[in-house]
Amino acid sequence: MKDRSGSEDDPPEGDGVGVSSSFAAHASVATQRSIHTFKSKVPVHMMEDHSLFDQATALVKGQRDAYKEEVKGYSWYDWLAFFIPCFRWLKTYKWRTWLLWDILSGLSVGAMVIPQGMSYANLAGLPQVYGLYGAFVPCLIYSLLGNSKQLSVGPVAVTSILLGNGLESLFGISSPCYTDTGTEDFNATAAGTSNGTDTFDGGATCDDFSRAAIQVAFLAGVLYTAIGLLALGWLTYFLSHATISGFMSGAAILIALSQVKYMLGLSIPRADTFQENLKEIFHGLDQFSWQEFSMGMSYVLILLIFRVLSRRVKSLGFLRALGPLTVCIVSIALMNIFKWYTPDGAPVIANIGEIPRGLPAVTVGWWFPLFDVGRQILLSIIICLIDITESMSIAKALAQKNKDRLDATQELRGLGIANLFGAAFNCYTTTGSFSRSAVNDSVGAKTPLSNFITGILVLIVLVALTPVFTNMSKNVQGAIIIVGVMGLLQYEDFLELWQVSKLDWLVWVFTFLFTLFLGVEVGILVGVGVSLVLVIYKTAFPRITSLGKLPNTSIYRNVNMYPDAEEPPGMILFRIDAPIYFANIEGIKDFLFDKLRRSKAAHEIVGDKVRYVIIDLSPSPDIDVAGLHMFQDLVRELKSDDIHLILANPSKTMLIMLMRGDLITELGPGGVQVSMGEAVEYARIHLESQMKMNYVDVSIQDLTERLKIIEGQGRRESEFLNEIKEVNVVRQVATLTDALEKLQKQFHVHTREYKRHMSVEEGRMHDVEQRQEDLVEGFGLLEDDIDRVKQETNASLAKLVERIAEQFDEMQASLEAVKRQHVVHHEQVMSAVEEVKAAQSDVRREMEQMQGSLNGILEQDVPRLDEEIVRVQKGIDESTASTSERIEQMLVPEIEAIKSRLQAHEMHLESSNREVVDTMRETRDGLQLKLNALEDHVADKMEHVLSKFKEYQAYVGRLRYELNSLNDEFQGAQEQIIKKVTEELDGAEQTIHALTDHFHVKR
Repeated sequence: MKDRSGSEDDPPEGDGVGVSSSFAAHASVATQRSIHTFKSKVPVHMMEDHSLFDQATALVKGQRDAYKEEVKGYSWYDWLAFFIPCFRWLKTYKWRTWLLWDILSGLSVGAMVIPQGMSYANLAGLPQVYGLYGAFVPCLIYSLLGNSKQLSVGPVAVTSILLGNGLESLFGISSPCYTDTGTEDFNATAAGTSNGTDTFDGGATCDDFSRAAIQVAFLAGVLYTAIGLLALGWLTYFLSHATISGFMSGAAILIALSQVKYMLGLSIPRADTFQENLKEIFHGLDQFSWQEFSMGMSYVLILLIFRVLSRRVKSLGFLRALGPLTVCIVSIALMNIFKWYTPDGAPVIANIGEIPRGLPAVTVGWWFPLFDVGRQILLSIIICLIDITESMSIAKALAQKNKDRLDATQELRGLGIANLFGAAFNCYTTTGSFSRSAVNDSVGAKTPLSNFITGILVLIVLVALTPVFTNMSKNVQGAIIIVGVMGLLQYEDFLELWQVSKLDWLVWVFTFLFTLFLGVEVGILVGVGVSLVLVIYKTAFPRITSLGKLPNTSIYRNVNMYPDAEEPPGMILFRIDAPIYFANIEGIKDFLFDKLRRSKAAHEIVGDKVRYVIIDLSPSPDIDVAGLHMFQDLVRELKSDDIHLILANPSKTMLIMLMRGDLITELGPGGVQVSMGEAVEYARIHLESQMKMNYVDVSIQDLTERLKIIEGQGRRESEFLNEIKEVNVVRQVATLTDALEKLQKQFHVHTREYKRHMSVEEGRMHDVEQRQEDLVEGFGLLEDDIDRVKQETNASLAKLVERIAEQFDEMQASLEAVKRQHVVHHEQVMSAVEEVKAAQSDVRREMEQMQGSLNGILEQDVPRLDEEIVRVQKGIDESTASTSERIEQMLVPEIEAIKSRLQAHEMHLESSNREVVDTMRETRDGLQLKLNALEDHVADKMEHVLSKFKEYQAYVGRLRYELNSLNDEFQGAQEQIIKKVTEELDGAEQTIHALTDHFHVKR
């Protein structure tokens, strides 16, 4: 058998495949060209990767430059005010208007802090005079260094109970500063000296408690100052609002329970928890004193009445400050009048005892050595964080209310130095007070001078008035504390957090319950711990959102939040709403892979294979090495499934980290895009190109199969022909010859058809290749045409705008001409009216002259002539008035109509101008037609105005004719009247002559 490959009519083997390969190559090149036209706009190669040392150097240099710029041009006074801020507000102090309010505010807060300070010192387990010391020295120092204008510093309830519980935990016993009967045991403490005896192990004295409290105040002052100098105020962010609110509420109940014993007259030990307080109270009920209870509840009622009145009536706001001082004065008066303290026997009502007189002693020598370094430092840290949070929240609220600027760094430095000075002069920790700051602001404090006035008032009390408080009852202190801490019970936050955030509500509940049942130290630590656990939980399991495109927009949003958001085919879109670092890597990885698995399954069900995963990194500000490794693993995992990863909108920091980790190279070109829209567009172009390539591949395979079928048919025909040639049967020669001829004809037909089909296919392939080349060239030509069209369009638009401007100027000039003609016509009308009025005045003057000439003649017939003249004058006036009314009725509406038409014409021109501007994008022919129509409209309007003006001129002519006719009639009537009067006078003369003749005859 002969091989068909050697036939000259057969195409060379592999020609179809070669053509297909050529076509595929051209198609691939064209596709790559179309893909490369869409480039990433992320400035990867422009990112400068600086070392950590360079970044630190730049940061220090920036801060140094900012500091130099800030202090540029400082005088010696500015430097003094920089270190001692009081000189800043003293320079601009308005002595005539502010001094009175600062003095009143300082006195009001002083009247409030004196009883409160002693009560809070009792709450801290310290001698009561320590509360006065804390309201004296820190107030003076804060007035010099503080930044808030309305904040009032001094002892507060929460710090006092924290310190009291912490000291009892430190020494393991209740405060020895009070005996079982409640009187103070000062020893040498009040004088600020120590006996030098170390009785820490099981026998601590009041002196030891006082020294430990001063040491805690010193440590807290150091922490305050350090936090202010190093700008570490962000540490307080870990004390969330829910934590502080729950802690305050629990502490308020504990503080109130600790004062119940003074209200009931019980002598029971101090307790740190809710259940222990209740246990001690119930065990000591056999000591109940109705006198103490009645007196204490009366004080509570008075304080509540004062508080309610100060809130309800603005003019009685001072009652809130005078409430504590009022009940103290009442208590002192009652105790001294009725001798209820009975110094010789058992007291009916317990008094606070003697308070030493004089200034505080220097206690710098008490700072070291510490009793227990770890416990005291931990206690000082807790107190410092609570104080900073409380004080800064008050200061910020007051600054916002009064529209002042608060320097947080200077405020923390001022509070820290105030605590350090306080620790040097027998003061325990102090901070801003909610209640006293509110009173200070409501009375009208303008500057920190009010704190200075408060300190001076307390100084006067310490020097001269402390013996007055000796017989004051203890229940008045309990009443002041109970009413004072009622404001700390923040049940509104409990209800609000339940409605807004259940997690924050849980933090509040945990902190509240642990504070209540396990003590204030445990409560605040548990609250901080729960807050940190929630922060860690939210960080470890960040929110990862599936995105979709909103219809008819380029915005991508959460598909769960926006059900109409559409996911692009062949893509999965995510957004990571958190920094990517080691703590949340596993959570992000698990979620992504689980989401990918489910999304891939859902896409494959509908026949849509996932090709791209796009992650929006705009909410992710940073990434660490663990995050880079996670992305690298994700890229490899996706590439194994022929899926590409695209990162959209990374921050500068994240982009630098991606460059350092060489992740951008692994992602490939276009792997980082500037936005979700760009990323989706890039993926869409790739998917369309890939679909085109797949279509080309399928077409090539189809052509190859068809060529193989045709070649097989040719080989079968050739084999059959060879078999026929080998048959030598004579009888079938003729038949075989005919069959052979038919087969040859069929073969030639098939061959020609095959060649024609191959030529057609080659032509089609050539056309496709030519079309590909034409498309490539066409893109360039199209860009040139677009540029040329843009230039021509811009030039045409410029010419069109110039022509419109010229025509608009012409229309404006025409309008101005119409306006000028209107003014001229109006002036003509007014001159005609003036002529009419002048004619009327002339007529009146002639009538007056005629009347004057007739007055001398017509003396006898005056009544009759007067009536006739009045009638004629009335007729003339009526005729004149009616004529004037007709003139006004005819002219005024016409003039108004002309004005309104001119205004309408102007508005029409303006609207036409807007229409012309709006239709600039239309063709020039259409615009020309509109302009021509507008010109015709203006011409018609002008013709209409001119015709109206001609009608007006004709009407004025008719009016003048009527006036002339009226004048003629008037002159005729005048002549008739004169003639008639002359005839009557002649008749009268004749009558007189006749009577005279008759008289002479009679005579």
